[in-house]
Amino acid sequence: MPSALISNYTAHVGRLGQLGADRLIVLSHNLIGTRAVDENRSEIYFADRFGEQERGFHTMGAPNDVRAHLPAEDYTVWLDLLRHEAPVYLHWSTSDVPGTPETEGIIHLATGPEPTGEGPVDFSG
Repeated sequence: MPSALISNYTAHVGRLGQLGADRLIVLSHNLIGTRAVDENRSEIYFADRFGEQERGFHTMGAPNDVRAHLPAEDYTVWLDLLRHEAPVYLHWSTSDVPGTPETEGIIHLATGPEPTGEGPVDFSG
């Protein structure tokens, strides 16, 4: 399962007429455990307008990047994690057949080691 440290992202929000809302997050990242000089890019689409076989969730994972289609309601969770945490890593599974959508694929964001005790101070006691 490839893992990458995300260096930056762009967030896109739009509307495609009667097709509805269209959201996209493009992640720039470097693979963990490689000496790659060039950054790779992964595209994460969020919509509920895809065709029947693409509805909901699927990935097209390659060794260096991934393209995923996720439900629209997942967009804010992904964007919040990217906005508020550092470092953030992307992990995904690769397709057995390149370019073939996988409904059983894996994709997720994860934070790096977090110090305990972060957050607001409890003054109630």
